[in-house]
Amino acid sequence: AVIYILEGELSNDELEKIKEYLQSAGVSQAWLSSQTKIPPTKLNLALNGKRRMTFEEYACICWALHVSADRFITPKAPEGVF
Repeated sequence: AVIYILEGELSNDELEKIKEYLQSAGVSQAWLSSQTKIPPTKLNLALNGKRRMTFEEYACICWALHVSADRFITPKAPEGVF
């Protein structure tokens, strides 16, 4: 999973999982930004798929939410492997 994030980017479905989690937990992007030190604009753009989220940012989000790094990502086989 780590290689997937380092070399790729989160899918829209995975970003939606993060946003749904924030909403269900009553966590604002402003709070998440303050905890992760990710500037609010960068966080919002990343969560909306308009900029790439780095692995470090993703790890900080998971840390702030007290969830495992595999909470929002879906395992994906390399291209060409069924």
